[in-house]
Amino acid sequence: MTTWFTIGIFALLGAAGCEVTNHFPDHIVEQQDKRQLCSLFIAGHRSILESMFEVELYAVSYETDEWHGALKSLEVGTSDSGGHPRDPRSVLQSTMDKLVQVKNTADRMRLEYLLLGSRMSLDERRQFDNYCVAVAP
Repeated sequence: MTTWFTIGIFALLGAAGCEVTNHFPDHIVEQQDKRQLCSLFIAGHRSILESMFEVELYAVSYETDEWHGALKSLEVGTSDSGGHPRDPRSVLQSTMDKLVQVKNTADRMRLEYLLLGSRMSLDERRQFDNYCVAVAP
């Protein structure tokens, strides 16, 4: 009798439509679309950005230039614990991850200009903002 009672309760709950619903399905779809657009956007620019990062990482004046200062302000390391230069791909990925977390729009745009501006136009940096930077709710 207990088994039938349990089955009956689950049947009633299921028939009554007791399910978890998402009240903002468009928001979730929009977030997924933005993540996909961001991934595609970065993939389309990755090779030119990696080559630029490689050149900048091995520049002689790295202690005093603004590019390295921007990386430092984002707390992106350019060398590993042994003092060896990090792979430009990993520095690029760390930079992108940190850029999207900068809350102040003016600061983020300044950093984008310093770090990406020589290889990405203003329009492309705006697309990066539109696709990759999460808007605070």
